[in-house]
Amino acid sequence: MSKDTKKTSATFPVSVWYAADTGEILVSRPTEKSFITSISADPGAENGHPQLYSKLASALRDAGAICPGPALKAAK
Repeated sequence: MSKDTKKTSATFPVSVWYAADTGEILVSRPTEKSFITSISADPGAENGHPQLYSKLASALRDAGAICPGPALKAAK
């Protein structure tokens, strides 16, 4: 790869968890304390992204972690 070629993707660890008190799913990068964000199922919320929320909820469920109720039907 030449110096001028930029990668289009990267792989790095992230932590994902469900905050039952807010109903949001949080994502952080453990190696970088300032990298944390939340995702809401509410499409009207500033951090609302129903499709991503549903996918992350399913991933948490599949991993056996605490997660929101039944997977939401994502907005198309």
